[in-house]
Amino acid sequence: MPTLAEPQGDFSASPCPIYDPTTRADCTAANGGVPCAYPFPGNVIPANEISDIAKKIQQFLPAPSNNNLTSNYFTHVPTGDNNWEFTGRMDYNISDKQKISIISNAGERAFIGLDLGSSTILPLPYSNGINVAELTATGILQDTYVFTPHLVNQLKYGYVRQWGPASNATLGDPKYSASKAIGIGNLPPGQASDTFPQVTFSGVDNPITFYSRNGYDQNVNTYTQTDNLQWVRGRNKFTFGFDFQWLNENESDFATQSTPLSLSMSNASTAGYNSDGDSAEHMDGW
Repeated sequence: MPTLAEPQGDFSASPCPIYDPTTRADCTAANGGVPCAYPFPGNVIPANEISDIAKKIQQFLPAPSNNNLTSNYFTHVPTGDNNWEFTGRMDYNISDKQKISIISNAGERAFIGLDLGSSTILPLPYSNGINVAELTATGILQDTYVFTPHLVNQLKYGYVRQWGPASNATLGDPKYSASKAIGIGNLPPGQASDTFPQVTFSGVDNPITFYSRNGYDQNVNTYTQTDNLQWVRGRNKFTFGFDFQWLNENESDFATQSTPLSLSMSNASTAGYNSDGDSAEHMDGW
């Protein structure tokens, strides 16, 4: 995590020098054409050179747990499942020969908090977690008809739906919106403009990724029709019937017209250059 001073541009505690990209031309000219830049005095970036968008992106960062430059954030995130299930049945006798039954089952497995990834956990809006609810619904309509005590027909129609919507936890929250809250323009509608952006950093001692997980939707519908005719003759029992099944599977790669905005922050602008003209590895500036 960045220290309390670093988001303000103060990298004086860091052993990695921060270079002023606006001095590259003057430094290169003074260095005989070899690419270079002058470091910020005291390793402090002036406030007027820090992007307003960067300030808004980092405004939700929690305070570090200690004064270290690395391994400086410790937290606990609640996890678990919240499950419920319902089963019901209704029977109706139309006559002495015919009975109709309706059987239903439904349930949900929802995550307590967010469904988290395996990497380092930050709070919203930087969390790598996502809202997930796994739902199942089942329905059976059954008709039983007794032609004679020895001849019975049973017709069934069944429906099963498995639905697993997953959504970005910042979607629809205006204080996290990339377009409204952060002020990034010309974004397509959907998650790109209405969720917090994902930000990755390069360099030595670079901050961890600010995640923004892509929301998506998937569901599977199964339709089944079954008919069985049972005939009892003497000591023999015969069953005739058929099963017919339809399967409908739907999946969207992302829940809206667009995926969350992804920003990749390179350390090339604020890193030093060695004598070969290659970018040296230094801490990423903000």
